[in-house]
Amino acid sequence: MSYNPVTGEGWDRAAATVAWGKSMQRCSPRWVLRGQPVQWVWSFFNFGPWTGTVMIQDDGFHWATASYDTGQEIHSGVTTSLYAAFNSVERNEPTEPPRAEPSADDNSAR
Repeated sequence: MSYNPVTGEGWDRAAATVAWGKSMQRCSPRWVLRGQPVQWVWSFFNFGPWTGTVMIQDDGFHWATASYDTGQEIHSGVTTSLYAAFNSVERNEPTEPPRAEPSADDNSAR
């Protein structure tokens, strides 16, 4: 099974890193890459009351949002879903990945 960036199924750090990089090409300048190799952090800035970060680790996307004024953490989590990590930071609320609907093949096997 290959990595699905929406549901997070088939987590593969290398494939997730490629998928995240491709999605960031469409999001500039709100998302900025900071840090050093192996410790890269994607930082989010929206001219609003919060900022956010995403780090890609072996176990998934580690995401967090914090108050722009105080730096105090608001939300954080770990997910294998690119969709959930991105939207959790963009919306400043934990977001669940959509559930995969059974395919016609899955339904006929029952």
